[in-house]
Amino acid sequence: MKNFLIIALILIQTIAFGQNAQKWRLGIETSIENLSIPRNNYGQKYIRTDESINGYSVKFDQKNYSIGLRAKYSLKEKLDLSSGISYSNKDFSGRYNCATCDFIGIFPETTIEQRFLTIPLSIEYLFLKGKFKPALEGGFENNFKLKNDIKKISNNYFLEAYLGVSINYALMEKWILNVGYNYQKSISHLYKTDESELRTNSFFLRISYLLKSR
Repeated sequence: MKNFLIIALILIQTIAFGQNAQKWRLGIETSIENLSIPRNNYGQKYIRTDESINGYSVKFDQKNYSIGLRAKYSLKEKLDLSSGISYSNKDFSGRYNCATCDFIGIFPETTIEQRFLTIPLSIEYLFLKGKFKPALEGGFENNFKLKNDIKKISNNYFLEAYLGVSINYALMEKWILNVGYNYQKSISHLYKTDESELRTNSFFLRISYLLKSR
């Protein structure tokens, strides 16, 4: 799945740019991301680190964000293909629990740092024409691990699907401001020993330059 999405992304962008480079919109984006995982049968947010019950009780109380570059290609008047590249962190606080260790006491709470290079691929549909353009967007995010403090159990890659809504506002003739919300959910596993689904509420801001007016 990973290889298919990457190859498809490269082919689509290469063909599209070659056909009409002036239909591209280029810009920067940033987002604030609130992470969570479902609670287990004991009512805990927990990540197992081995085949037993050892693992981390987690709290998603860190400031997580992403920042990067975004490119959009106009397929039709109200339909855009979008991709880019960004840097993101997905940190959390965790307290290690070891039921099989010869240890009496409580492990200290630590911050688990997770860093990723993210490549999205999405389709955006614009509902209206004019200065204000509400939009619906859906797609995938390919996450490649740069750093993970629990690297022994973390996969080098995981995939997320997302769906979101946004408002596009024309600041000037070719400058576009885009603000919106995405709901993201992992569809492959971030950890080798745990099947928890990572869920993200993402609030984003994009500023882009339209190479050709619609």
